[in-house]
Amino acid sequence: MWHTLSLGYYLASRSIKRTGLVSKVFIMFVMMLTFLNLLVVRGVLVGIPDSSMVNARADDTGDVFISRLDGDLEIDKTYEITEYLKQSPYVEAYSVRYQGSAQIESDYGRSKKDGSNASRRSASVLGVDPDAEEAVTSPSRFIVEGRMIMRGEVGSVVIGKGLIDDDAAANFTGEDLLQNVVLDEGVLMTINGTTKEYRVVG
Repeated sequence: MWHTLSLGYYLASRSIKRTGLVSKVFIMFVMMLTFLNLLVVRGVLVGIPDSSMVNARADDTGDVFISRLDGDLEIDKTYEITEYLKQSPYVEAYSVRYQGSAQIESDYGRSKKDGSNASRRSASVLGVDPDAEEAVTSPSRFIVEGRMIMRGEVGSVVIGKGLIDDDAAANFTGEDLLQNVVLDEGVLMTINGTTKEYRVVG
């Protein structure tokens, strides 16, 4: 082994000594690119997707995510699925979500008084059991103001800060953001044609 290393060192040193300055710089540049390609680039390309998957699993989907088939409005045999999850010794926690779209309207009280337009925008909404969802994804750790909805609480809503004009760092999409959203005050939400006032708790 020592003979092989010494021979390699001898050949490399002779090759470097007999080349010009430009060739030396070029060789070092190529070696540097090779090193970056083998270690840094591969680490970044592997690390970013892995990190994204870990974060998505911890913050959103859990280890197993069951969704409806394309074209269906709901998941078939939901009761049977939840009963299996409830009785399975391999399931640590699960949460059932009701997902849909809604139009949210804020500042409507002021708009009725002075004739200005209330701020409106469409958004995805989730209906969850707070205790079950807390056991799976712990959404309360993302609350920056106010609190999470409590079990049995009716007519309350938690709004993402990306929908609120006061808290959004920038509105890159150009969509309207909700104005004057205040804790313990109401917003109007229209879901499936039904409009109801919800109290903002977080």
